[in-house]
Amino acid sequence: MARSARRIESAKLYEDVPAMPLMPLNHISRLCKSVDASVQFYVKALGFVLVHRPPELDFNGAWLFNYGVGIHLVQRDDARKKPNVNPDDNLDPMDNHISFQVRSYLRCR
Repeated sequence: MARSARRIESAKLYEDVPAMPLMPLNHISRLCKSVDASVQFYVKALGFVLVHRPPELDFNGAWLFNYGVGIHLVQRDDARKKPNVNPDDNLDPMDNHISFQVRSYLRCR
């Protein structure tokens, strides 16, 4: 299937779906080969600052913040562990993702 045909087909999936009431970008979560090396890059090259990460997260990672956005880094090897995911949500918090703030979580479901 040609690229333009795939785009049109993908667009049709959402033509009857109202836009979610999104607010600002909250964070970007990335799997990485080395959390330590990635932290050094984000801090030294891009000016991000390490911020508190909840101790309940029992896998190797780091949270950084600057420019109004958070970066959540997750050690790739740790992400292979089976996370405690609600099967109804189909969300794996230990995978690459982008998180937006919303006015009402219930309105987005």
